[in-house]
Amino acid sequence: MCLFAPKRLLSVGKEKGVRFGRPNKIIPSDTNNILEKYLNHEITNIEAPKLIGVSRGIFFRLSKSRKMSLIQEKCPSTTCAL
Repeated sequence: MCLFAPKRLLSVGKEKGVRFGRPNKIIPSDTNNILEKYLNHEITNIEAPKLIGVSRGIFFRLSKSRKMSLIQEKCPSTTCAL
């Protein structure tokens, strides 16, 4: 078996614009509201992922990205100390 064939096929697929990997899960539109409630300690980290419909790991990933976007909104410049 030639080991170069899969690499070549992947590069051809990428050139054609083929998307590889598992598709992203569709997240409900009220996710930001639920994340805000979680960050304001209105709901727990057990309730929030159930409301959104994702696992706790995905929820923590979403909450981390939301925290980072809130920090960037408060201090858009790169010289701001976090």
